[in-house]
Amino acid sequence: MYIWSVTSTAGIATLDPASGLLTVTALPYGSSSTVTVSTSKPGSGSAKVSITGASLLGPSFAPT
Repeated sequence: MYIWSVTSTAGIATLDPASGLLTVTALPYGSSSTVTVSTSKPGSGSAKVSITGASLLGPSFAPT
């Protein structure tokens, strides 16, 4: 059985270990976050990877 952990420098990072889907929510428009995913398996060692990305810019509003 693998043990997973995920951290982020901004927003809320979650990992679905069944599908491998990594999601960052609550990240303000135009902000960046570094997400680190760590895994280990008792008796087998561990691994860690980090990636940095940015949210999209906010929605544009056309003047009326």
